[in-house]
Amino acid sequence: MKFQDTGLGTTNRQQPISTKYPPEVDRVLRKMSDKSDFIRKAVIKELIAQGKLDEDWQGES
Repeated sequence: MKFQDTGLGTTNRQQPISTKYPPEVDRVLRKMSDKSDFIRKAVIKELIAQGKLDEDWQGES
């Protein structure tokens, strides 16, 4: 897989955060074409639900 030089996270040079998943979750995620976006949205949603991120958070501008 070739990495692109455009897209989310390419301008601020943040280190990626990686994580392992249980086998069944891993299988489902690997079948998704938009897995990074899905995981990103799920994490943000949970951070808001736990009160660790403001509900009106809009992301990078």
